[in-house]
Amino acid sequence: MLLCTLADILITLLIYAFVGLLLQEPRWLSKMSWRKVLLALSVSMVTAVTMEKIPLLLGWWGYSARMPLLPWVQVGLTPFLQISLLPLLTLLLGSFFSTFGKRG
Repeated sequence: MLLCTLADILITLLIYAFVGLLLQEPRWLSKMSWRKVLLALSVSMVTAVTMEKIPLLLGWWGYSARMPLLPWVQVGLTPFLQISLLPLLTLLLGSFFSTFGKRG
């Protein structure tokens, strides 16, 4: 459980860093825009598909028959949503709370 939590933290930090590299703006959360949110969501979605697809192709795990799959990539819906949305929500909440008292 602790290892999974640490992995989730690492994934979030890597997504943050990669989006910063793409934008050439390391502190991109300080000036949020829809363009940045959509870029971060896109990076998260690609990360989610990659993190699910590679272990599936290597035979490290599989899904039960009850797991709903995304038809165009054949990865599980729940892991896809978790990896796509949670890092972005964490970053957005961090951005909100870091500027909460600074708004005038």
